[in-house]
Amino acid sequence: MNTSGSAALNLQRYQAGTLPLSIVTAAPLAPLRCFKDGVVDATCSLAFVDAALRFNVPTFYAGDAGLTSIRAIKSSDAGATKVCAPMLTGNQSLQFSYAKVVSEKASSAVPSVNGFVIGSSGNANVSFNSDGVGQLTVQYPDAGVLRLDATFQKSDATGTLRLSGSDTFAALPSAILLRGQNQPACSGSDDASYMANCGVYRKAGETYTLQAQAINRQGVTTSGFGATNLPLQWATLAPLTGVNGIPSPTSLSIADGVSSTAAHWDEVGVLKAGVSNFVAYSGYQDESPQLEVPLRWSAPIGRFIPADFELISGDIIPACNTFSYMGQPFGVMLDVRARNTAGGQTQNYTGQFAKGGAYITTANNKDGNSLSSRLRSLQPLPWLNGRAAFTGTSEFVRLSDTQPDGPYKSLLFGLYMRDNDGDNSLIASPNFNDAVVGDCSGSGCNTRLLDTVPMKTYFGRLLAGTEAGIASAPLAVSLLMQYYEAGSWQLNKLDQCTQFSFANEGFSFTGSGQSFDAANSELSLGGNGKIRLGLGSPAPGAVSAVAKDGEILFQFARPDIAVRIPYKVELSKQPSRLLWLSDPLTQAGEAIFGSTRGNDRIIYRREVMP
Repeated sequence: MNTSGSAALNLQRYQAGTLPLSIVTAAPLAPLRCFKDGVVDATCSLAFVDAALRFNVPTFYAGDAGLTSIRAIKSSDAGATKVCAPMLTGNQSLQFSYAKVVSEKASSAVPSVNGFVIGSSGNANVSFNSDGVGQLTVQYPDAGVLRLDATFQKSDATGTLRLSGSDTFAALPSAILLRGQNQPACSGSDDASYMANCGVYRKAGETYTLQAQAINRQGVTTSGFGATNLPLQWATLAPLTGVNGIPSPTSLSIADGVSSTAAHWDEVGVLKAGVSNFVAYSGYQDESPQLEVPLRWSAPIGRFIPADFELISGDIIPACNTFSYMGQPFGVMLDVRARNTAGGQTQNYTGQFAKGGAYITTANNKDGNSLSSRLRSLQPLPWLNGRAAFTGTSEFVRLSDTQPDGPYKSLLFGLYMRDNDGDNSLIASPNFNDAVVGDCSGSGCNTRLLDTVPMKTYFGRLLAGTEAGIASAPLAVSLLMQYYEAGSWQLNKLDQCTQFSFANEGFSFTGSGQSFDAANSELSLGGNGKIRLGLGSPAPGAVSAVAKDGEILFQFARPDIAVRIPYKVELSKQPSRLLWLSDPLTQAGEAIFGSTRGNDRIIYRREVMP
């Protein structure tokens, strides 16, 4: 009893004739169908002969040859037991024909036997030894399953001898080649060489065409091969430590030896693909283990790059609350990620594969007059696994130290991303253009607005004061931070940040015999005379001070002698190198003791006698 729908039978018969097969104890729902060599046999019978040609062509790869023996035998009952005896010896001409049992219709290939091409039918020479055994070399350039029929017929005075035999065999593709359609040249052994040798192929997540080609040993397409749902393997070649992401598809089908399948990869880098080992014609391969079409990896596919760059967050941090001087570094904070077409972060955009650089643009009050050329370039972005959290600086530089301009009181900044890889990957969702008056829209935008709060920038300078006073009283000299506007210089009352210090020779004194001791803030006036100096309010000040409403007081203690004390503020030696306040005409001043024009409000008169 069998309930699985199939059964295995071992049959033997010692008389020539035809034996029909049937099922007598079952009533299947579907009619009984018999297949012989993969072809439906309506008679459902087995033929037993007393003489035949017997051969079994092994499975082989298309373009190779299947080597087997062929035996011309007949039954013999000369002894007590029936045995097979040889019938043919020497060189004989056999007729062969074939039929394609499994093959795509596109195939026009024909087999050959012992070097003789077999069309619909043909003869081939076979040399039989004394045991009636000959050798067959069967070649087929295509893939498929064939039935090969052999016939020998000879008529003479003794009668007619006819021998026949057949075998069904499989020829497999030697490999399935995969490639990306229009794939540029790509090779490498490490990240640097893959970057150098692989041009841009697609953006991460973008669809491309994966082409498959079943080939024979000579690399020619086996148009007779077709299959469905062949499983694919994928592997990342570069970055070497990169993630595999989600490559697609996971399987493909082939018809007429080729296929073109939509594919995509959501990551950055280079990858390879291959069809997993598979048995092509399991129902016709009688060897054990069954011969497989081996996995062959494709040539590198890629290079894949980010689809775009997304600004997650950004901030412009003025050097002093709401403003920065021209030439003064101001803060820039960015959080950027490289994305695929679905908006996911590309983890492989790192190391050698991450070349994206950030640039900022600016215009004043969206007036369409780009001032971006005045901005200092940003430092390289610290890419890690597709994301760059950046904290750095830029500057709005002066036209020159002697060409004041501005002020610009409403600077807005945009982020422009350059992939340094052909400008294929741009900033996502741009909403700003420094060269457009007012708001931009659509394709008219090229950057992403960094900060909605505008920044002021001023051309600034330090005005070192000169003051005179009496020798018996201390003296305060103003150090003023000014900015240029409309042809004149104004006190910058917004400056609450500039700091001056005596340290590091931040002030120099050029008076005769005068020298400054920064350790105790004392200025030697020559001889034994010394006075204390200080910065800030109230007197006597300190070693350093920060501006209040754009002013720092330079405090001089009373010298009790008439003396002139020329000084210069050394901006390059100040704690923050305050070069954005430089003006060679205004960095030096003087404190003058013991010289005054007196009180203008006192009127002296004398009586003149007649």
